[in-house]
Amino acid sequence: MYKTEILKGIKDTKLRAEKLSELINNQTKIGWDFEGAIHAHKYDVIVIFKENPSYKLNQDINKGIKKVTSKFNKVVDAINSKE
Repeated sequence: MYKTEILKGIKDTKLRAEKLSELINNQTKIGWDFEGAIHAHKYDVIVIFKENPSYKLNQDINKGIKKVTSKFNKVVDAINSKE
């Protein structure tokens, strides 16, 4: 799955680059990989992202690990409280 974001009308190239980096970093944190960018009319930039399939899988695995760890800690606490 792909998605696009648009950076609108940023004339200053340095600021545009900073905003582009910020957008890419934010999207990467939520599971979207940067694919490319296209310069558009009047300083707009169209940014293309592709969904990272392993990101969701890793999130699900981490949730499962946290649940198991939580249950294990409860059992250990219960055993320790009986001693």
